[in-house]
Amino acid sequence: GITTQMVNILTEQNVQASVALLTPQDLLLQPSLGKLTSADFDRAPALVKIGEDYGRSVQEALKRFAADPARYAHWQEQRGQQAQANASRNGTISAIRFEGVNETRALRLARTLDTLPGMPVDVAAIEDDLQKLAASGDYERVDYRLQRLGDGEALQVQLRENDWGPNYLKLGLDLRTDFEGQGDFNLRISHNRHWLNDQGAEWRNRLQVGRTLAAYSEVYQPLGGMGDRFVSGYVDAQQQRVELYGDNGEEAAIGFRQSLKLGADIGWPMGLRSEFGDMRLGVVGSLHRAVPELVSSELASTGLVVSTQRWRELGLRAAVIADQLDFANFPSAGYRAKGELVLGRRAYSAGGSSGFTRLEGSFTGVRTWGRHSFNVGARLAHASQIPIGAIDEFSLGGFQQLSGYRVGQVAGNYLL
Repeated sequence: GITTQMVNILTEQNVQASVALLTPQDLLLQPSLGKLTSADFDRAPALVKIGEDYGRSVQEALKRFAADPARYAHWQEQRGQQAQANASRNGTISAIRFEGVNETRALRLARTLDTLPGMPVDVAAIEDDLQKLAASGDYERVDYRLQRLGDGEALQVQLRENDWGPNYLKLGLDLRTDFEGQGDFNLRISHNRHWLNDQGAEWRNRLQVGRTLAAYSEVYQPLGGMGDRFVSGYVDAQQQRVELYGDNGEEAAIGFRQSLKLGADIGWPMGLRSEFGDMRLGVVGSLHRAVPELVSSELASTGLVVSTQRWRELGLRAAVIADQLDFANFPSAGYRAKGELVLGRRAYSAGGSSGFTRLEGSFTGVRTWGRHSFNVGARLAHASQIPIGAIDEFSLGGFQQLSGYRVGQVAGNYLL
């Protein structure tokens, strides 16, 4: 309401200044709009009728502005001729130009558009291209105009970069409780640095504190003029608190699982602008440690040795992700599929080595009918046996993960 009042006051000041400039040769039309305002877009017919009725009421005053019949007929004829000329124009895009960015970036952006020189003018396709440019988040304003150039049209794309870029921060918070005295939190901070160079390189960072401590950093570099492939290097460190449970549902041990990963990938975007996701192939090396912090006498009496375990892995990694959900947290349409396969060799600190396989996949599909949205999900995972006494790879329990169990209560190396 305050914003509306401010706009109305400023507008009224402009109106009064303009009215003061009127001369006796001018005619000011002021139809009474009643309760209708500039926000009543859905009542356009009523606004039109008010204007038409008012215009008829001042018809005599308007006559002095009327053109004589011969002049008006000539004007109509010119309009018809121009319409025919417009219809006979080639109607093709002869060139694409960018304003507001340097030449190197303009060349790269031009290769990401569906609209290409030589194609017919398609306003819907052009606006779709601009919508996707705006969705990149790098530009405060995205606009275009068509300019006559020879036998075709030059597409002029006008961009204004954000005043607040190219560094972007996001903050998130998880809160969780089982209403029986156990609760956790995770604070998440994300930092993205866009356009490290004119080839579109990005620096992506994530930091998490709380139940799980994690840090991730990746440099992403598109390759080739079309950006049809990319390379990336990343480091991923994590420490996760894990509870082990006995058959009776009581806690039997508490420990930590720590990992440090280094990896490099070559990848291929799915879709012209990666709008569907990407596929990756790469190498990954990692160090792991499982550390028990507290072990119950009940677990110790079973004869299972729970001790600190260390091992390292080196392998080949293949990953794919496709995300078409309309919203990340509470989607109403679309799907998201993710898969990862790692094959390699594992070496143990106590000596010896063995091959290992790790496979993870998940799928979420959402469809909405009227006021009701249905979300269907599936998840599968498999990992080769890790050292005896170390913490299992996968777990279930908690909200939407077998909600009747405690977080991490169901654990193992196979999951479906």
